[in-house]
Amino acid sequence: MRTLRRALWPAGLALGIAAELIGRPPLPALDAATGFTLIALGLLAWQTRPRFASGPLMAATGFAWFLGSIASWAVFLHRAQLAQLILTYPAKRLWPYSRLERLGTAGAYAYALVYPIAANAPGRIGRTTHVGCQRYLSLWALAAYSVPRRRS
Repeated sequence: MRTLRRALWPAGLALGIAAELIGRPPLPALDAATGFTLIALGLLAWQTRPRFASGPLMAATGFAWFLGSIASWAVFLHRAQLAQLILTYPAKRLWPYSRLERLGTAGAYAYALVYPIAANAPGRIGRTTHVGCQRYLSLWALAAYSVPRRRS
């Protein structure tokens, strides 16, 4: 595991530079700072507490942040991982305990992967549908997070 964590530092740097050059975001410095911060803090958290799942998940969120600049199907993938991180944060497990939290996490991933594909398809989904899905999933995550849960 230690070798993997060490290999992810230069991989994150390379992916971030490639994403900024290929994707050309409107604010490249802020975009790069966000992705590099997620990767760095995730890898540091993974090193500090290797038994907790939040470190690798946060690092994966940083990689997904940069992947969204390169691949159109991954534009919202980081949002699903952030939702999963919020729902599982205090626990050592990668997946939430309750059904409601698992449904919220699965819904976030479904939204993150299905919407970009549907938006690029003929007869595209409108912006109002996109905003409505975001609001619905945000309320679902809030409801799932407010339910009392077991601590690990």
